[in-house]
Amino acid sequence: MEKVAYKNIVCATRGGEASRATEDKAIAIARQSGARLTFLYVVDTSFAVEQATSEVELEMMATDLRHIGELILKRVRAKAAEAKVAATMELCAGAVSEEIEEYVTEHPEVDLLVVGNLSDELRSHLGPFLARLADGGQHVLEVKHHPE
Repeated sequence: MEKVAYKNIVCATRGGEASRATEDKAIAIARQSGARLTFLYVVDTSFAVEQATSEVELEMMATDLRHIGELILKRVRAKAAEAKVAATMELCAGAVSEEIEEYVTEHPEVDLLVVGNLSDELRSHLGPFLARLADGGQHVLEVKHHPE
């Protein structure tokens, strides 16, 4: 990736082990460029719809997932602070691809979107949007995670 002085970076994270490299890369780029950094976590309950036996159970699952998302965002914000990078947190709910697209579209000041390995399904949903970002001069960095 060429050296660019980014001003507003969004890093989408799932919070798992595979996301660590993505988070670290976003923090490093923000530190080098002095950019604002926002970590984005999407609560996606689509898998739970089929498993929940009632609306109450589905809402409980969604609440638990939101809580997990908040904990993940607090952890990555603290990691950024250790690197002397101020970061904000955004938690949203819905389909991952739609929420990432919506957030970046609503924040045209974002000049770099950092994501981890995109599954084939996520790539098929996000692909056209990522192409539009590139056409508009915004950058996307997909950080490949290679398990040891």
